[in-house]
Amino acid sequence: IYSGRGLEFDGVADYLDVGASPIITGDKLTCSVWIKSTTAGSREYIFDYLGATRIIWAYSWDGIMKLYDTSEETIGTAPTDGSWYHWVLTIEGDSAIVYMNGVQFGTATLNAALNITTITNFKIGTDYAASGKFLDASMSNMQFWDAAWTQADVTYAYLNPEQLALNRGGTSL
Repeated sequence: IYSGRGLEFDGVADYLDVGASPIITGDKLTCSVWIKSTTAGSREYIFDYLGATRIIWAYSWDGIMKLYDTSEETIGTAPTDGSWYHWVLTIEGDSAIVYMNGVQFGTATLNAALNITTITNFKIGTDYAASGKFLDASMSNMQFWDAAWTQADVTYAYLNPEQLALNRGGTSL
């Protein structure tokens, strides 16, 4: 959805259903998004997909940012002060890095290497079953890439929010 404005998720029932078609495939993933959260619920999902592998990127009840595959990895305490933050998740193989405002925020090791071949259910703002783990935040400029951004790509995207990371000369994207 391109609207030029942020989308507001009410934490009650709002989410986007991407469907069963994978928007990316392979063993690399980058998700870049601007989020403004004022609260943290029991577990609020930024996105969740179900396929050959399942990845969930979420806030937990205490503001902790988490990444899940078959187990949960704590990334760090995420701010919920009502300001906009630029978040980037990169996954390459079994290594995940989360960045906030262009700076590395935390890392995680997945239980298995990422392997996106099929997706049966992909949701933004809730879990794949839309069973009540709804995001209570505003979200803007969400992008998914089938490449793992470098630190330079992340910094460029943060400093140039109106540009795509591939507009930076010398990038491998």
